[in-house]
Amino acid sequence: MQVRTRKVRFQVTDENGTALNGAKVITKAAKLNFPFGCGMNHFILTSKDYQNWYASRFKFTTFTNEMKWYSTERIQGQEDYSIADAMLTFAKENGISVRGHNVLWDDEEYLPEWIKTLSPEDLRKAAAKRTMSVVSRYKGQVIAWDVMNENLHFHFFEDNLGQNASAEAYAAVFALDPGTKIFLNEFNTIEYSGDQIASPVNI
Repeated sequence: MQVRTRKVRFQVTDENGTALNGAKVITKAAKLNFPFGCGMNHFILTSKDYQNWYASRFKFTTFTNEMKWYSTERIQGQEDYSIADAMLTFAKENGISVRGHNVLWDDEEYLPEWIKTLSPEDLRKAAAKRTMSVVSRYKGQVIAWDVMNENLHFHFFEDNLGQNASAEAYAAVFALDPGTKIFLNEFNTIEYSGDQIASPVNI
């Protein structure tokens, strides 16, 4: 492991400018000068130790599951953002920037069960409603949006709504929150070169 270090020279004086030889100096980092973060889950809401540990170390986060569609609308038409709201409040109170993760997920396995039986027309309406709901709720409160999650490996929305489904999702999010950066979140893009689906060479 490489540690970035540099020699620093201190000169300690009294109010008259006289050098204080042998003075004891204690330094403490006030903040990191580069982005450093970690995923956060709902257990942080019930553990003060977890809160203190987390807030003392990280200034960026992504909620692991709590903002995802299957967490906020398990039953069609019954939205519940209470956990994500509480986590966002904690993050704000501690100066932690939050990434919006995610608006839609192209992997059928990680969608609400009721989504999987909808007709294409009803699916399009449900996806538009979901996008409007989550983006409008957290507009201006997150630093980025992961719009269509893992759409290099999976293609549920393309299979059901056409090949432009992801492009339409990105356009919708940008229209709702144009001041926030939008991303494609994927896996194996760098860490596993054997996965050619997500290889930067083929994108």
